[in-house]
Amino acid sequence: MSRFSVQVEAEERVPRREIERVEEDVNLFLAVYQRLVRHELAHLRNALVHAVEEAGNDGDPDAIHPATGERAGSREEHAAAELESLFDLFVARRQLLEDTLTAPQVGEILGISRQAATGRAESGSLLAVLDRGAYRFPRWQFDPRGPDGVVHGLPEVLDALEPQRAFSKLVFLSRPNTTLDEREPRELLRQGESERVLAAARAAAELP
Repeated sequence: MSRFSVQVEAEERVPRREIERVEEDVNLFLAVYQRLVRHELAHLRNALVHAVEEAGNDGDPDAIHPATGERAGSREEHAAAELESLFDLFVARRQLLEDTLTAPQVGEILGISRQAATGRAESGSLLAVLDRGAYRFPRWQFDPRGPDGVVHGLPEVLDALEPQRAFSKLVFLSRPNTTLDEREPRELLRQGESERVLAAARAAAELP
């Protein structure tokens, strides 16, 4: 739950529904904002500043791009599109980290200490994303039937995805993959098809 919320007051007469939409957007932003670590906050803040600065710059939004022959759009539009893309990434991050466990919780279910759970995250045998100074472990990776309580084949897949960051690995494992018939790699891992996922991970790691 977000620790902050806002109420919006319009400076001119506008429909109540429009005010409610603005409040929803701002409160969503606050919820995402509170989940970010310091360097991510700086990135988002810089993008906001850039968008505001570009909004004040003149430009011909109907100019034609010489390479594509299409409408180039204004600098303000480009800045807004970049900000929207960045915000979408942060929303996706929040969604991916919703169903996660803390290090103490992982220690409890695996019968190890919190420090050991953190150590396994740092060594790559568990997947964990650093979020607001604490590791968050996606719940789906744990399986009482698997080796060391983890889905069979996961450590090998995580190793194949090196040197990507933990969040990039989580994205790879959580999204439909074209080389896996549009199925999520984590789904296939849980169904015992670790070799297919490992091959896809190796192919992904070779991409520039």
